[in-house]
Amino acid sequence: MKFCFLSLFIMCIICHIRTDDVESEDYELNLPPEHMAYYFASHPAASNACKESDHCPYKNFIGLNKCWGYEKNCPVSQRFSIPVCNRSSKGWAKSKQEQTDTFFKQGDFGYIRERMDEIIPICASKHKNGSFFECAKYMRFCRGKHIMFDFKTLLELPEPMRYH
Repeated sequence: MKFCFLSLFIMCIICHIRTDDVESEDYELNLPPEHMAYYFASHPAASNACKESDHCPYKNFIGLNKCWGYEKNCPVSQRFSIPVCNRSSKGWAKSKQEQTDTFFKQGDFGYIRERMDEIIPICASKHKNGSFFECAKYMRFCRGKHIMFDFKTLLELPEPMRYH
């Protein structure tokens, strides 16, 4: 069982730690100005804190309804980028729209959306703010919170280790 869990951990491509904490009133965001509207649209707590603060310098970026493209209810017109395919698909797509959709799903934020739709919980706590670990199909993307790994007995396992 330990080896199985270790294999699961090692094969994981990305382990993203997500926090739902409200951002502080620091307002020193290290983002390009063209990304600010997308940041505030996807971080409602930061958006509300900035809106209610007298000192927030980013108020003009709030409420612009921008989205990156991976969000479930993101209309094409509000996406960060709209792919344009100038050349013919040479048979791999039946139409320009199919060509654009294929690019979006394979090389743009559509790829992220598909991975997010595949996410299933591997383990979760019964407590509201407890630990969890979840992965997409084939472990292409994983994320977890409050996970502790004890590797003290790793070298003493009786079965051969493949991942030295």
